[in-house]
Amino acid sequence: MTIDSIQNGYVLDHIPAGMGMRIYKLLGLDKTDAQVALIQNAKSSKMGKKDVLKIATDKFDLNLDVVAYLASNISANVREIEGAISSLVANASFLGRKITTSLAKEILKVYVQLYQKEITIDHIIEVVCNYLNLDFARFNSTERTREIAQARQIAMYLIRRMTNLSLKDIGKALGNRDHSTVMHSLEKVEAQMRSDPAFAETVKEITTNINAKQ
Repeated sequence: MTIDSIQNGYVLDHIPAGMGMRIYKLLGLDKTDAQVALIQNAKSSKMGKKDVLKIATDKFDLNLDVVAYLASNISANVREIEGAISSLVANASFLGRKITTSLAKEILKVYVQLYQKEITIDHIIEVVCNYLNLDFARFNSTERTREIAQARQIAMYLIRRMTNLSLKDIGKALGNRDHSTVMHSLEKVEAQMRSDPAFAETVKEITTNINAKQ
């Protein structure tokens, strides 16, 4: 998530799709008189889809960078993030220190680790197979039916989007395919997401499941 200032407020951009309302409530924007625009599932070349918050105010009780850190590192619901914030505020008050991202990382290290787990290739493939009702053995076989090919393409797309692996590493992990095959799969998925809303929704739901089942 990125945070940019505008003339009379802030724009919270590149919020993962589906998290916009979480951030909205986390910031207490449902209890403020500030003008707020929440855009959900906006097209994004980087993320496929994203949420965007535009807030017409220049005052916040909490450092927005801290909010971004918590939202990005705690795979939990709003209540759990609020719990982390309460702990942070209490500790900052006790220590007599200003709330910063550095302090958040220091105080909430254990809390964040509790909810944050590394997203792996195996986890992504497992969720893709479960969602599409495919047997892992078929996914990992030499079968080239349209159903299996599309599942692999979705997996490659999500692995690229949700991990730091290179195209070469992704190809090696999925049947020793070369990087050009992986690139073609990414482009195909992105193109289909733009032209087929139902397919885009499928990818979005799989992404949500991957994050939820970490």
